[in-house]
Amino acid sequence: MHDQRVAGQHVRTAAAGSGNITAIFSFTDGGLDDDDLTANGILVDQGGPGVGGGAASIRTLSEWTLLALAGLIGLFGMGAMRRRSALGM
Repeated sequence: MHDQRVAGQHVRTAAAGSGNITAIFSFTDGGLDDDDLTANGILVDQGGPGVGGGAASIRTLSEWTLLALAGLIGLFGMGAMRRRSALGM
């Protein structure tokens, strides 16, 4: 982040880059990017572009499905151990 005063106003510039892509954000105290619209030395911003709203729900596996998968992993592990002991490894 880079803070500076431009024409008596506080300006904060932040840049984020990955490879050849760079995004530069500039917030001016009391400007349209400052949510309180007052040049008081405090920048109020919701954090960036985006649409407000709640988090999207993500489907997960049920407890019974996790138990079944853990059992299958255990069976495969036991089979691998039996094969290793039969081969003398």
